[in-house]
Amino acid sequence: MGVGEDHKAEDRATVQTDGSKAGDKKQTHPDKSQSAQKTKEDRRTDEIKWKLRGLGIASRVTIKLNNGNERYGSIERLDEDTFQIAEVDIKQVITVSYNDVKKVREGYGNPNQFTGKRWNPIWAKISVTALIVLFAVVVPLSIPRT
Repeated sequence: MGVGEDHKAEDRATVQTDGSKAGDKKQTHPDKSQSAQKTKEDRRTDEIKWKLRGLGIASRVTIKLNNGNERYGSIERLDEDTFQIAEVDIKQVITVSYNDVKKVREGYGNPNQFTGKRWNPIWAKISVTALIVLFAVVVPLSIPRT
């Protein structure tokens, strides 16, 4: 084995799992996308906290979780990292972390008889407005003038 072959064997032995050599100096910069993601999650968590605090204790809310489930109930307690709601469907007080919440909506509707899922209360307001417009504008216009 010659001198050149000895250095090749040493180079192969010191290669790290990421493909760099042990003698290479790597610059460690925090990943900007990772820090931006953390601040985005923190911002969303703060928005959820402020929304719940603005609604106040005993307010009816719909909580949409990150896993897609929805919880319906009244706010019982607001803590620093978690909050509790009295869930109306399962009749239990549940504790939810602010990090697990995707969206908060004020109020909860009546359950659908066929699916069991509750409807969004805003749809009731939209449908009443549409009916008023229908009867106030469309019906008079459809009556022929004589």
